[in-house]
Amino acid sequence: MKNKIRKIAKIPTIWLGKVLLLGLFLTGLNTASVFAVDFITKAEFEAEKSTYKDYPFKILFKKLAEGDAAEKRIIRNTIILKQAFDRNMQEKIKGGVINYKETFGIVKESGQDHLKLWIPKNDSTADFYVGIDRIPTINEHNYQVTESNIGKYAVVIYSLDDRIYQIKISFQPASPAGLIVKREVGKNIVSWNQPAADQKPVGYKFFINEEPFERVDKPIIKVPRTIGQADEYYVKAIYKHGDSFIESDASDIQIDEITAKEVQQEVLAWETYDRIITALNPSQWQDAEKLLYDNQQFLSEHLDAERKQKTAGLVAFFTEIDEGDRLGTATPESVQNLESALMFYQRAETKANSMPAAIDVVFIPRLKTAETQGRIAKLNAVEKEFVAARNAKAATITTSKAPEPSEKPEPIEKIVDRDTEIKVAMKDFKTRDYVSALNHFENIYSSQIANLKQPGDKSIRGLLSLPLKHRAEVIFLIELDRLRKENNNDEELIKQRLEMIYENIDNGEGLWSIIPESKRKLIKRHIEKYGT
Repeated sequence: MKNKIRKIAKIPTIWLGKVLLLGLFLTGLNTASVFAVDFITKAEFEAEKSTYKDYPFKILFKKLAEGDAAEKRIIRNTIILKQAFDRNMQEKIKGGVINYKETFGIVKESGQDHLKLWIPKNDSTADFYVGIDRIPTINEHNYQVTESNIGKYAVVIYSLDDRIYQIKISFQPASPAGLIVKREVGKNIVSWNQPAADQKPVGYKFFINEEPFERVDKPIIKVPRTIGQADEYYVKAIYKHGDSFIESDASDIQIDEITAKEVQQEVLAWETYDRIITALNPSQWQDAEKLLYDNQQFLSEHLDAERKQKTAGLVAFFTEIDEGDRLGTATPESVQNLESALMFYQRAETKANSMPAAIDVVFIPRLKTAETQGRIAKLNAVEKEFVAARNAKAATITTSKAPEPSEKPEPIEKIVDRDTEIKVAMKDFKTRDYVSALNHFENIYSSQIANLKQPGDKSIRGLLSLPLKHRAEVIFLIELDRLRKENNNDEELIKQRLEMIYENIDNGEGLWSIIPESKRKLIKRHIEKYGT
């Protein structure tokens, strides 16, 4: 027994002190309820003004037993903080005399008497008893830590028998920010800013439409693009914490705005297409045509292949209609232009018949054709009436005024061999004997040429009464004859005036609008060679 006593007596006083302090710590924790928890650092504790802070532990424990509830709370907190920040206590911890359990994680819940810690290493939680309301805290980065926001930080809990002794605030796992999406062919490149955290992330976890996609080391990733859908992206930073990893909160969601805009444009294109198809009826088809032309490029860029093909078919159809309308409205009105317009309307009808049943536009060219045929019939009737009146007048003159033997016959009603005159006139025209050509044409078409030389409607009637194949030559010869008389046969002036006529022919102005393109080209070649 004495030997045992001697052995105990040989234990150094410092070790007895360690055991005593540890017992005091546990005693201090074993209290009743606590108030709202504060996290106190050594610097904050040392800066506080408190009478109890300078008392030895023995006196503090004595006062703890004697004080009222408020005093007990203050003294209890002071004892725990003094023990945690005491230099001797720190040396004892380092020396292994007091072995605190070190647990890495994030606080998920804080109550009056416990903290619930999420442990990433095994994805579990652990409850730690809190017997104090001022927890000794190591906070090297000076975060503003409160009971309500401690869950934002990665922490280390030092505990004895699941009782919290001290908390270390390691770092705040900041979230990435500034996500940017760029298009590269069929993929998107998403980049972001590295978080401004006190600890650098070891990687990033990328999500597409809330589903994990891939872990990357750098703040950039190339991802597949979902056609016709605006994907949503966000990313979490991954941090090393102890022997495990934790993730930050998610960054703000970044929508694939490029695709979102494309989808929006596609929807708008479909709506526009439907409006066009719906308006293809007898009362609204002109509105449909305008809507089609106004949005032709837009529809070509954003419609699907099937609708794009139908739109192209409609454009081709209306192009035929428009060309027919252009010829049909040309002035002065002529049978030749109207017959050309009919050709375009017939081509439009052929295109309409090849379109799907839902696109019913065949009524448009049929209406145009019927209207144009009616106009042609009226023009033919007018020309027929004019020719009949002219022939009747010629017959009256011939029978009422027979020439005396000595009288010369009227040049207007000269009896000639028409075929011969035409051949000679055309030959002279080709050889550029324009004076002779005009004389021979006048022998055949004297009354028509006389009307052509008159202003207004008479010139139009004169032209319409000429055969189609000779109209261009006769107009040119009359114009040339007029220029010669006006300019006293000055070839230089005549050539200058012919250049003005050339422009009228080229633009299809005046009577030249009735002349076919091939004939206008013939006359332009004669003007170009004039005087050479």
